[in-house]
Amino acid sequence: ATSFTDSEAFAKIDPEGNVDILAYSGKPFQHWYWGSFAIDVKGGEFPQKFYPILEQHDVTRKVGFSTKPLTDNGQLSIKNVSFLETEESEEFQANSKKGFPYQASIQGRPKILEHVEEGESADVNGHTLKGPGTIWRKWTYMETSICVFGSDTNTRSKALSLTEGGDEIEVEVIRKESSKEGKEETFMDTKDK
Repeated sequence: ATSFTDSEAFAKIDPEGNVDILAYSGKPFQHWYWGSFAIDVKGGEFPQKFYPILEQHDVTRKVGFSTKPLTDNGQLSIKNVSFLETEESEEFQANSKKGFPYQASIQGRPKILEHVEEGESADVNGHTLKGPGTIWRKWTYMETSICVFGSDTNTRSKALSLTEGGDEIEVEVIRKESSKEGKEETFMDTKDK
């Protein structure tokens, strides 16, 4: 549930070797676990100097690495990749230069979630997410993967029993509370594990 593919995401290399990866368009989309879903690009944390580029989120299938992704226009993109000399990397480069339509997918870890209730809406990345749905308002970027198809069939979910080194990750959840008149009154911050 922490790997995401936007239907508009793509990964390609032109015949001259220029890399163009749109890892996330910033638009809300339907996710199998989160429902109507968006990731607030402005809320991303990028604590490392370099980030893996993998194939299908598989840590044994390394393609290369990049610096912090660009976060312009409410999107997450990569324009510069240092490629490795691996079978997966060489295959991606050769096939992409010939026009194979690769997709891209990102992996992240949520820190603050905003639940948008039925009949409510919220702005994110210049777009409107209509509830019911979830927005990751604060999150940590992990990696980008190149994929043949967007969904990663090897991904398994243990719904928000996320771990880092065996420890549970604390996630803050924001729920909008509305008065009986339909006016938004407060945000309630709760801690979920």
